[in-house]
Amino acid sequence: MVIKQYVPKDTASFQLEHLFKINLIPEVDMPSITQKKGTGAERYAASWLKKRGYTILDMNYRFQKIEIDLIALDESASPYQQGEIVFVEVKWRQTDCFALPIVAVTPSKQRRLIQGAKVYIAQHRLSHLNCRFDVICLTGVPPMVTLDHFEGAFRDA
Repeated sequence: MVIKQYVPKDTASFQLEHLFKINLIPEVDMPSITQKKGTGAERYAASWLKKRGYTILDMNYRFQKIEIDLIALDESASPYQQGEIVFVEVKWRQTDCFALPIVAVTPSKQRRLIQGAKVYIAQHRLSHLNCRFDVICLTGVPPMVTLDHFEGAFRDA
């Protein structure tokens, strides 16, 4: 299922441009502008998911060279169980003229996310929960941003 939402500046819970502002941090640890924008997009996606009843369990989970942007619990997904763990990849592009952001979630990226999810599930003893892989795509430049949520975008084979 794809959920598409236009997010105008005046109705957003907080404005994306505040998330994209450059923070004063030591030059040694200075992330690139792209990393800062990605972090802002991930925070915005997390806020969007929280508004829809998801519980954010982790952000930017890392295992070796694998990073999972968001890990959330969707308790509405399984009414007879304890919920469903959702591994979310967030992609942001200023424009979709060349390709939709979801195209950047290649099969090799999917395999890495699945591998990281298996490690996360084992480390946190969550094997009793179902899991799914979602992709959230943000397209546009603040204040005009469109959010597309692709639930179950891919699965473990």
